[in-house]
Amino acid sequence: NFIVTLSIFLCRFKMHRRIPMLPEALAYDVASLGEGRRRRALTFRIDLDAQGGVRAFEPLTTFIEVDHQLRYEEVDSLLEARSDTRLARSLRALFRLADLLRKARLDAGALEVQPPEVKVKIDGAGQVRVTPLERFSASRKLVSEWMIQCGRLAAAWCSERDVPMVYRRQDAPDDPPELPPDSVVDAVAFHGIVRKLRKATVSSTPGSHWGLGVAAYTQVTSPIRRYADLVMHRQIKAALEGDVAPDSIDGVLAAIGAAEQAAEVVTRIERATHRYYVLKHLSERIGATYEAVVVAKRDPGRWRISVDDLAVQTTVALRGSPTPRDVRTVEVVASSPRQDQLQLRELGQSAGVSESGG
Repeated sequence: NFIVTLSIFLCRFKMHRRIPMLPEALAYDVASLGEGRRRRALTFRIDLDAQGGVRAFEPLTTFIEVDHQLRYEEVDSLLEARSDTRLARSLRALFRLADLLRKARLDAGALEVQPPEVKVKIDGAGQVRVTPLERFSASRKLVSEWMIQCGRLAAAWCSERDVPMVYRRQDAPDDPPELPPDSVVDAVAFHGIVRKLRKATVSSTPGSHWGLGVAAYTQVTSPIRRYADLVMHRQIKAALEGDVAPDSIDGVLAAIGAAEQAAEVVTRIERATHRYYVLKHLSERIGATYEAVVVAKRDPGRWRISVDDLAVQTTVALRGSPTPRDVRTVEVVASSPRQDQLQLRELGQSAGVSESGG
């Protein structure tokens, strides 16, 4: 497998460091949003009423200065605390509005789907640490919602002005998945949902994005790590300056098409590299035990399970007649990152089932 081979090649040469899309002088300095530094920015100004209704939206070229550069955990603490500082009050107000906007999207049919995710860190000695991420924390919901709203409103603004843009669209599935009543999607629900979803597409004309529950959408919030977002920023800035050619959509689509193809390969390499390090982490923990959720039956006596604390799924032999969402304890029998193989077994079983390829 080319992707796995290339991923292992990169790992061997310690390519687990961050590699920016832009030159480091831009990514880490001029274009970065470091605390206390004055920076040029494309600002999306959103005027909302107390119920979360959008009264006005306007993109602006501005200078900004970041007052506080916060980690997700710090934002969670500030949202949970009863602090009366200006920062805490601002974050609570942003979260309240974001929650209103999120609920409006869910009412419109949006999905809140997020598979288990872990953070992989490699220290100076090459030791791998795997930490589960809180997928539905208040801080992550806050950031995610405002990113979606910026994309939704930027798409509407550009569409109204015939600005050549690339829109992200997703048609509704023929058989819409049944969602849990609390909108929280676990491993079992996720397994059933993703099989029914249509693949998101890009288009030069706006259209609904079923999964996000919005009428139109474009990606604009990560211009220093996604090339498509950078191109969209250029289009918006050109529109603000009155300098968008009517036929420029051909050039935009060509640029985005090339970037999308490259991004697909990079994403696959990133996933394979991520899995490599998780398996490397487990190769040093033979005999360690984890809780696993039963996802679906595969063959007689064999079941697909999800180990959420590792963000991995594999197939194992289980005793009895488990049903989806049952929790079983499994132990690590063998893990080979270079062969992309993981062997787990239910605690108390005499043999495990080897699984290759994720």
